[in-house]
Amino acid sequence: MTNSTSTNSMNIVITFNDGTIRTLNNITEIHYNFEGSNQIAFESDIHSHGMNIYTNTIKEFEVVPDNKRHEHFIK
Repeated sequence: MTNSTSTNSMNIVITFNDGTIRTLNNITEIHYNFEGSNQIAFESDIHSHGMNIYTNTIKEFEVVPDNKRHEHFIK
């Protein structure tokens, strides 16, 4: 993890089928159909954190380039 304020990362805005919206900050890797599991893996080397989400629970997601280091991985 770096103390730099510049990150070369992405924010991911996920809209779930139930209408819930979540933002994942400082994502550095996205793996669609991660290991053949019908999940998307969102990973942040910046926060040393990640999560997998089943594709059938996601209505849509938007990838937004970002260079700011956020305090939290998920919002």
